[in-house]
Amino acid sequence: MNQKVTILSAPKRIQVWVKDETVDLPLPIQEQIDHYWNTVNRDQERFTRGTIYTVSRMESNPDFLNVELVKTDYAHYLYTNRKSLPEAYACQVIYSAVMLVTQDEQVLIGEMGTDTAHPGRLQFPGGSVDPRDVYGNRVDLRESVIRECREEIGFDLKNRQLVGSFDPKYVKLGGPFRSIAVIYKANLRLTSRELQELYAKHVQSLLSAGETPEFTSLTFVSTDPEAVRKFCREDQREKVDYLEPVLRTDAGIL
Repeated sequence: MNQKVTILSAPKRIQVWVKDETVDLPLPIQEQIDHYWNTVNRDQERFTRGTIYTVSRMESNPDFLNVELVKTDYAHYLYTNRKSLPEAYACQVIYSAVMLVTQDEQVLIGEMGTDTAHPGRLQFPGGSVDPRDVYGNRVDLRESVIRECREEIGFDLKNRQLVGSFDPKYVKLGGPFRSIAVIYKANLRLTSRELQELYAKHVQSLLSAGETPEFTSLTFVSTDPEAVRKFCREDQREKVDYLEPVLRTDAGIL
C-alpha cells in the first residue's frame, strides 16, 4: 500500500456521500476476516462489529473533494489495520479530526487507550464515519468531529464562548492504509491548563458511569516551530500518519 502521506489545504467544497451498497469481498478473504474477528473476541467481546464505511470512489482537486462510500463492518476495518489485505480489498476509511489550539498556543494530542484499535497511538480528537454521521445519503464530517471531540475529551466545539474559528484546514491522502482525513482547526478561548482540567472532569464522569475513556492521557505541543521539531524528533510513541506532517505544515516547517 502507498506509504507516502500528502497534506493538502482543505478545498472550498467537501462532499461525502453513501451509496446504498455493501462491499462484496471474495469468500477466502471474508473467511480470514471472520476468523481473526472471532480470535480477537474469543475471551471477551472487546469490539462491536458495527457498520462503518469504505471508500469506493474519490475525486480530488484544489477546489473540490468528492468521496463516495459503501457499507462494510468494523471487522473488515480491524483486519485491514492489524493484518494485511490486497489494496483492492482493504478497508479504506474517511474520517475527520480536529487540531485544537489553545489561547497559550498549545496543540492538544491524545494517546489512544488499550481497548481501542490503535492502543498507545498519538492523534488529534476525531474518528471514522459511522451511521450516526449519515443524513439521508450525505455524510456530515463537521458533526462527526464535534461528536468525537465531545466523547473523547468532553469538549463542546459548538460552545461559541470557548471556540473562535472552527473550519476545515487540511486533507490527508495516502499513508499505510490510504485513509482520507479531513482535519479541522479550532482556535480556543481557553488555556491548555483549563482544557486539561476539563478533560480530567470528563474522565472522572466516564469512570463513574463505568465507561472507559478512549484517551489514556493528553499531550500538549507548542505551535512554535522549534517545539514541533523537538516533539517529532524526541517523542517516540506511535503517531497517526497525519500527525507530524500536519504539525510541521501548520508551523511553516518545510
